[in-house]
Amino acid sequence: HRLYREQCDTMTENKNSSTTMSFTTNIIRNKTHSILEEQEEEEENSYENETNADKEQELKDEQTWKLLIQIYQNHVKQLELQKKTES
Repeated sequence: HRLYREQCDTMTENKNSSTTMSFTTNIIRNKTHSILEEQEEEEENSYENETNADKEQELKDEQTWKLLIQIYQNHVKQLELQKKTES
């Protein structure tokens, strides 16, 4: 998108140097710029949302693993205690 905008700017500058740009072309160019900027902003927001979702999932996974490890360790301790009381 940025590259396209830069090309628009370059073409506009070239046009301006030889002829005066018309009012209509100016409006179209400004609208194109604002549309492209909105698209860029949406893409950035979308990326941020995905990144945040990934981070949340990683955190949940990490908590799940910690919980599983804790359950396993408790189970092992219980078995060891059981063994001691039996013997």
